[in-house]
Amino acid sequence: ALQEERKAERKRAEEAARRRAAAEAAAARAADAALAKAPLLGALSSVFDPFMDPYVDMEKQNMEDMLAKVTAEDNIDRDGALPVLASSVHLFAYIKTSVRRCTALTTGQTFYKLSRAFCACLEAYASRLGGLLEDAPPGPSAIPGTTVGARALYEAARRASVDGPDDPVEAPDLGERATATRDAEAACYALNTAEYCAETAGQLGDIVRGKVDATYKDRVDFEPVCDCFHDVIAAAVRRLVKTLEDALAPALTAMDKTNWGALELVDEESLYVRDVCAAIKHVAPRVRQLLSALYFRNFCDKFAAAFWTRFQKLVEGARRISEMGTHQLLLDLHSLKPALLALPTVAADDGVVVVASESAPPPAYSRFVAKRAARVEMLLKLVGTPADMLVERFKIMWPDGNEDDLATVAALKGMKRAEVARLLETFGAGAGAADAAADKATRARSKTP
Repeated sequence: ALQEERKAERKRAEEAARRRAAAEAAAARAADAALAKAPLLGALSSVFDPFMDPYVDMEKQNMEDMLAKVTAEDNIDRDGALPVLASSVHLFAYIKTSVRRCTALTTGQTFYKLSRAFCACLEAYASRLGGLLEDAPPGPSAIPGTTVGARALYEAARRASVDGPDDPVEAPDLGERATATRDAEAACYALNTAEYCAETAGQLGDIVRGKVDATYKDRVDFEPVCDCFHDVIAAAVRRLVKTLEDALAPALTAMDKTNWGALELVDEESLYVRDVCAAIKHVAPRVRQLLSALYFRNFCDKFAAAFWTRFQKLVEGARRISEMGTHQLLLDLHSLKPALLALPTVAADDGVVVVASESAPPPAYSRFVAKRAARVEMLLKLVGTPADMLVERFKIMWPDGNEDDLATVAALKGMKRAEVARLLETFGAGAGAADAAADKATRARSKTP
């Protein structure tokens, strides 16, 4: 029995040994198969990844050199849906070639480091785009435009002219409206370029994540780059609004200097209104031509908000508004409101400004303009209300108005401080609050206009 038991134990040991040998053979065959399937180039190139930093530095330096060259002679690329700075097209063309060149060697650490170099160069380019929106330093008076971008684009166009950089070229129009148009064009090109870069950088991030080794996928992040370009877009919209505001400044200055308390005649509209409408019609069509519908609408919204805020402050800041002045300002308001309503649809047809008949202003925009115009209209109608009816009319027309608002209306009518204080007490303000509001409103208008 003992002999049989030993024989059975030997059999079990031999069987276990055969199974281990078979398992080891199977594992070896699987390893050989996996090695056969693995790309030999990747297996070898990963060995050299730690020593490839000079290659990454070289690619980054080449990008920087290329950008320095193309930005120095920047012009406009009009091959896409929207015109952009040609330097952006050159930059992404180089990056595409660089990706192809690197992934032919490795998709590991070196490719990841190269993607970080892409991010650094793109962020530097975004910074340059933002710089184009800044005010230009004082320069030759013969160079049009007040922004760095406007002057740079003019110089690039001059160098690229068929006459050559040393030959005389046609003198530019240096008028205020022409200058505003050049500034607006430069801001539009910067905005379009930033929009193109943000979209393309996002796509580049997807490409890198799709090609880089799994170890680095989660570390690839192009969102900060896209954010930089979105910041440029926001800055470009602000610059566009400021450019149009600057074009309107002479007209609104004329309005501010008008003595509305001594006006004797009423006209269909004041001269400043015609200048405001002319400036809008000169700049806005070009902006509409150059921007996408999304960003042109954004520009219209922000400009309308800025304009009505400025216009209302000018009305409220008048020293006094007579009955004739009130009538004139109401007529002016009724001319300005349609001009602002037409802003989203204004277009240029062979140099002639027209309102695009195929489209209407967005309903939300129309409601906003109507609401802001109605606020100024209400203020002017209250100024034109007889003093003995003012408190009653104020409560009806301005239900959320307070004693400071009523004091402003009364002071615009030319009422004395004591009269304003009594009016506020009738309105329901306490004696202390009435005196303070009356003093504030009348003192603000006691200064020489």
